Amino acid sequence: MRVTHVCRAFSRLSETFIYQLINGLESRGIHNSVLTSRRLHADARPFVRVQTLPEPTVQRLLFAFRKQVLQRYDYRLPQAGLESALETLRPDAIVAHFGGSGLAVHRVATRLQIPLLVTFHAFDMFRSCFPSGIYRDMWPAVSAAVAISDFGRRHLVEVHGAPPERLHVVHCGVDTSRFSFAERNGGRGGPIRMLTLGRLVEKKGTIDLVKAVAAVRHLGHDVRLTICGTGPQRSRIEQAV
Repeated sequence: MRVTHVCRAFSRLSETFIYQLINGLESRGIHNSVLTSRRLHADARPFVRVQTLPEPTVQRLLFAFRKQVLQRYDYRLPQAGLESALETLRPDAIVAHFGGSGLAVHRVATRLQIPLLVTFHAFDMFRSCFPSGIYRDMWPAVSAAVAISDFGRRHLVEVHGAPPERLHVVHCGVDTSRFSFAERNGGRGGPIRMLTLGRLVEKKGTIDLVKAVAAVRHLGHDVRLTICGTGPQRSRIEQAV
């Protein structure tokens, strides 16, 4: 089986899950390729079958203007180059990461009669630049869509009009063998030191972590939490602490 992945940038460090998905499919004998506007971190993530279809400067500036000023996400891959690349690659399926990439590729997928799967995570459903109705013309071209949570699935159906019979929930997987149990250093009796590293945004749940640590400390356990990161929730997290 041959699968082509379409995304605006490959591979952002924060999008480990896409890189792991591709390598996981490769390990199962599926041939993968990537079409993108920008190739990032090639040294750290050296997947080789990546083809770049650069956005012209004017188009890139218009994209930023529409997103920031008009509050509309309008990612446009060069349609002629996209169609030519897909005709050469001849994939059995296209996987668009995320909703914005689905908008960019669905017309070409329909013309070439290639099944299209679109994955949705968060910003492509909840941000104001993805208003209700933005995916209306895309849904007929989508063979299947994936949300990473039941909440996201409900939102796609109720707000964005996704066809429920073609919408599935696939939770982001974690290779637990990479995080095997290890005895805590320092012996017993000392404080339990915890570290969290990430962007200080609501969906990371840092305030929930602070409350959980407070609850454990209230039970008499000496737990110390160090928070590393920055972001718009910093002052709220400081207040919670």
